Amino acid sequence: MPTTNPGLAVEVLSALQRSGSELALLQSPSKLLTNTPTGDIDVVINGPPRQAITAAIGELETMGVRLVALWPYDVGGTATAFFFNRSGTDGAQIDMLYDPNGRGHYSIRSTGLIESAGQDERFPVVARPALAIYLYSKRLWKGQEAQLVHLRSEVDELENVPDLIERLVTSRRLARRIAEVPVSVPPRIAGRLLPRMKWLIARLQHPVGFWIHCPGDRADLARSLAERFGRVLVYSTAKPTVGSLPRSWWWYWRAVQPTRLRPGIVVTWGDTPPRLGPTPDLTVTSSHLDTAASATISAMSQRYVER
Repeated sequence: MPTTNPGLAVEVLSALQRSGSELALLQSPSKLLTNTPTGDIDVVINGPPRQAITAAIGELETMGVRLVALWPYDVGGTATAFFFNRSGTDGAQIDMLYDPNGRGHYSIRSTGLIESAGQDERFPVVARPALAIYLYSKRLWKGQEAQLVHLRSEVDELENVPDLIERLVTSRRLARRIAEVPVSVPPRIAGRLLPRMKWLIARLQHPVGFWIHCPGDRADLARSLAERFGRVLVYSTAKPTVGSLPRSWWWYWRAVQPTRLRPGIVVTWGDTPPRLGPTPDLTVTSSHLDTAASATISAMSQRYVER
């Protein structure tokens, strides 16, 4: 399971707030109030995640924190951001819900969630009634039946359910599962098809995964890099390259390309891919783990500075 350093996550969320973003937690703050590594941190935010992070880049850099991957995994605008310190020894995975029109998987308007949050905490927390509706939709979409049983009981005890549905829900199917209440929903084709096409094109144009190559017999370094980054990224692996040009392309499409479409890294060792063959995103020259990790973080984060 990806591991988040709570202290680093607090630094990221604080930088986002100071740079003008309004956000609220979609979970208990307790995961941020401990020194124990935890899973991803879920927040709802009032603007596109990429714009929010760009506004905070300067402050994050000052704190020694860098964005290495931003995974827009849903059509509504939601994305998961992965941050590391400069050496890659600590990281944070922050899931940033942004879906003002409720077009994504959960059919929940992010604006309604933020509006429900209290403003007196260090990090505002979405009010429990709105959070229950969101979590119900999330568990329903993921098919997590055991959690749905508990949430069903909580939803049944909520007051003003019609008002909650009207403010949050954009799916007739979800509204019917929560209660027999009609809700105005945009036509599915007009409302979701075009954003999904744009989302797919953007994922192909800007792969989130990364390929690092360690030339020569440096399998130990490659494996150590994959292990270090794999504590936070969703996927990481280390494997040898192949030498010949025809085989290199076949190997690339099987071993590297799938990872470049998701938040992960492939670290290779062995022969440098031949001329006219596939090209790594970064070739590491140092054999020192911390130096190689720092170079990797710089290269991965630079993608979000230049675009």
